[in-house]
Amino acid sequence: MTAEDLLAISCYVMPALPLRPAKLGFLFGTRHGVDEFCRETHSLWQRGMFERLLISGGATAGQAQPEALVIAACLVERGVPAPILIPETEATNTGENVILGRNKVAQSMDLADIDSVLVIGKVCAMRRYLMTLARHWPGIAVSACAINYFGLPVERWHEHEEFRARVLSEFGKIPRYLEQDFLRELDGHAHNLFLHGALTARIRLHQGLLDDSVGIPLADVDFALAARRTGGIRHKLCLGSQLRLPKPATACKLAGVLEVVSKCQT
Repeated sequence: MTAEDLLAISCYVMPALPLRPAKLGFLFGTRHGVDEFCRETHSLWQRGMFERLLISGGATAGQAQPEALVIAACLVERGVPAPILIPETEATNTGENVILGRNKVAQSMDLADIDSVLVIGKVCAMRRYLMTLARHWPGIAVSACAINYFGLPVERWHEHEEFRARVLSEFGKIPRYLEQDFLRELDGHAHNLFLHGALTARIRLHQGLLDDSVGIPLADVDFALAARRTGGIRHKLCLGSQLRLPKPATACKLAGVLEVVSKCQT
């Protein structure tokens, strides 16, 4: 993977949105990095960044208590007033966080008065949070506070085993969730299937998750992708002769690369 690949993945999965005051804070529940979440959320409250705070998260992975209640108790201990908190304790996935969380907010606030939301969530899942909001709670201004509990700067995500695994998992699942209508693309951040397919193919080849017995260099994945954009099959196979491959196998190997990329784009 090149530095450009790593940066493209980082920018896609972890978009940086300006931090702005909002009517409602929306903390997506977690069982990871709870101390970091509570410390940063308490700081946001002290700075007047939200009026009320929705905390959405049920009991996951065999937990005895819902994530929302664990986090709420931690925030109250730090000094956040309990009356401003809106715990939602049933959600077990991001879609439910938004759907059930919105319903919970409606019990104590007029949804028509909520014109802005400050999203607080794991840095590695920030794009998915924002896209889920766009799907199930459109029409509001959104800002974000990404919580990085991995101990490394975002640009070094690939150096930390868990951070790397989570980022690549998000990168892989977002296109599938879009197809299943779980998400909506962000305004001004249109999904680039070509770019996504190219990077996914490179990731899988790099990780050895694809059969590399045909000996396809990563650089040739990029070349095959360029060929795919420029014309019909015959033209692609002509371009394939420029690959650093034995001539008798060039056509079938190029076709194999293109097939891999097509699968990675779906």
